[in-house]
Amino acid sequence: MGTEHLQERRGERPGEGAAPPRASGAGAIAVERLRRRFASRRFLVLLGVYAIVLLALTLLSAVIAWAFATLSGGGDTGPLIFSSVVFWLLLLAIFAGPAVQGRALNGSPAGATAPGRPTAPARPAAPARAAATVIGALLAEWVTSLAFVALALPILLVVAVAGGVAAPVVIGSVAILIGEILLLAAVAVGLSGVIARPGRSVAAAYAVVVGLTVGTVLIFALVGNLVRHEVVTQSRGVSWSSTDLIADCEEALADGASDCVEDADGEGVTTCEAWQTTTSDRARLDLAWWVLVPNPFVLVADAAPLTWQGSMQSPADLFGMVTFGVRQAQIAGETTETLDACTIDGQDAASTVPALVERTTPTWYLGLLVQAVLAAALLAGAVSRRTPGSKAPVRAE
Repeated sequence: MGTEHLQERRGERPGEGAAPPRASGAGAIAVERLRRRFASRRFLVLLGVYAIVLLALTLLSAVIAWAFATLSGGGDTGPLIFSSVVFWLLLLAIFAGPAVQGRALNGSPAGATAPGRPTAPARPAAPARAAATVIGALLAEWVTSLAFVALALPILLVVAVAGGVAAPVVIGSVAILIGEILLLAAVAVGLSGVIARPGRSVAAAYAVVVGLTVGTVLIFALVGNLVRHEVVTQSRGVSWSSTDLIADCEEALADGASDCVEDADGEGVTTCEAWQTTTSDRARLDLAWWVLVPNPFVLVADAAPLTWQGSMQSPADLFGMVTFGVRQAQIAGETTETLDACTIDGQDAASTVPALVERTTPTWYLGLLVQAVLAAALLAGAVSRRTPGSKAPVRAE
């Protein structure tokens, strides 16, 4: 007996009560999810709130950067503000992303069911259908993440142009920021497919990002401080004195200066102070620096092009400050160090921050690899959970 005859016997018209057709391809699934999301008034309000919050954080960063520059004796604030905004964007993605992305596969899509009706469990799908569902959900979350980044781009560009930030820094930092946001989204989507209950998958997604950000720093500090060693430091500084205090270089060298140059106008002399040797007890941070490799903030800072400012070649932005700290941890195991601030013409080139960064190893690509492997494993697990033979319940799309 045909389906129409069965429906007529139950008092239904042909086609009544039939399930609506569902998209089968990953692209179609992604488009359907995005259509529902962007049609939601709540989502549009969220975009507006996001823009306002980001603008407020940008203004806050400008005030803090101006105060920092004033207290430190000057310097460009543009790169500092720009890097702060990039980090704010990453923090907002970490803070808000898992709440939505962590239920992308086990939650009920907006508009999928009638109000008040629970989402019915679905039977495991064929491998192709399962893969399409996971990829479609991932694409939808990626496009949503890119929409938030696109909303922030005008603010970033205004800050970059007004602050005189170099084009390679802007392009490089924004590119790695986008890549990091997409990887974190993939991890959360994968967890939503591996864990059946939305509440637990969201909690797991937050646990992962907190582990990558706060957890790596805590482990780094704990492991690094478990082992300590003695470091011998040789250092000398540079100073200038008028001829009223030191007549010439002969007198300066007799007083213990390690080097000296007389001014051309005869008004004074520039001297290198005597070498000093000090001993200190320090943590073996070189044993634990690798823990910071997958940290999102360390990853973005290490991948962004670095810029320096001032005669001391100090970092011009937060990217350089974070990178310098992590790179310095790589050489913390050396038992001797030389800090020479005097070559008469300025700081010794071998003692500058750029020199230290040059002789250490960048690690951002390893961080990307670690996160990519984690995301791929979780997404593969999500596909496996939705295929025949899986015991985990999945929810209908």
